[in-house]
Amino acid sequence: MSTPANLHITCEHCKQKATLACAGCIAVPDTAAGIVQTTWYCGASCQRAGWNNHKEACKAIQARKSLFRAGEVVQHAFYMYREKVFDKYVLSVERDGEHLKTNIQYVLNEDTFFVPFPDKVCVDHADKQALLASWACADAVAYMHGLVKSLLQGLYKEISDVLVSTKNHRRRFINAGITAPNNNDNTKYGHEVIQVTLKNGEKYVLDIAGAQYGQFTTVIPWDVYVQSHVKDVIHCHDFGSTRERITSPIYCNGSTHIQLKKYFNKLLSASMDAKIKEWQDSNITLPAMLKLSEQKLFEKQSEFFSFLDGELDKAKLSIQGTLSGRARVPATEALLEQWLRKGTFRRES
Repeated sequence: MSTPANLHITCEHCKQKATLACAGCIAVPDTAAGIVQTTWYCGASCQRAGWNNHKEACKAIQARKSLFRAGEVVQHAFYMYREKVFDKYVLSVERDGEHLKTNIQYVLNEDTFFVPFPDKVCVDHADKQALLASWACADAVAYMHGLVKSLLQGLYKEISDVLVSTKNHRRRFINAGITAPNNNDNTKYGHEVIQVTLKNGEKYVLDIAGAQYGQFTTVIPWDVYVQSHVKDVIHCHDFGSTRERITSPIYCNGSTHIQLKKYFNKLLSASMDAKIKEWQDSNITLPAMLKLSEQKLFEKQSEFFSFLDGELDKAKLSIQGTLSGRARVPATEALLEQWLRKGTFRRES
């Protein structure tokens, strides 16, 4: 419970002067999608007496709080993951109004799948987030699927992968180094997001890669998001369908090197999911973590991100060594061959 700043707030149960707030209602994100008013009491006895009248609203508020906190965790994890698998040589970034003109080349070296993120070309942290998210919305929805599923367990009534076309872009990437149709402008693509409906019917978007358009808020009420950022809702699919699609071999047309990079992400995201489960088994479940007090949540999040960062580094080194031929593992090589054979393409000779 917390002491109110407004000394005229009254107890929800006895209507006397209130001094303490319901712990479940405090620090809830302000949103027009549902109840936003914190419930106050004069003390613990009135809180217990008034619980039957308050519990449904309180549970809805706590679910919203968990969703917003989950969005922060997923967003941080995505930027962490994306920075480790960044695959573009960014030669320059030039700002022109709402546009970020980038001169890039994709990494095609046979022994190098990814390159260090070019921090020095970014003017500020927002530019870095936008560049990390650029052309990566499907990756965000696919490779963060396991983390989203773990965080939101028991929280939602419905959840879907959704493809939208966007509008009102506050940022736009124009690639001077790519000449293929549409590849030089990220706003010409559809944008992948996740739609979450809580058990009380409140509906939200989880937009993990929105920074590329200047949208830096991860969780937004769905109606507000559609009105402000969506031109058309193109289609809705089952939660996880994006992951299945982009980790399938048919999705990965192109050179063997491009195929291997896709396979690398398939293995790395699977490793991340396994490590997330390992952390929960030995520590605290992610849904339980989201319900902690602000200070304890911060501490546990720090532990979680530190663990995940280290495990991703180890998995990245292991997988890249395997796929580049420096440390061939027969079982993994067999999986790769099987994966390649399932598609419409073949390994280059």
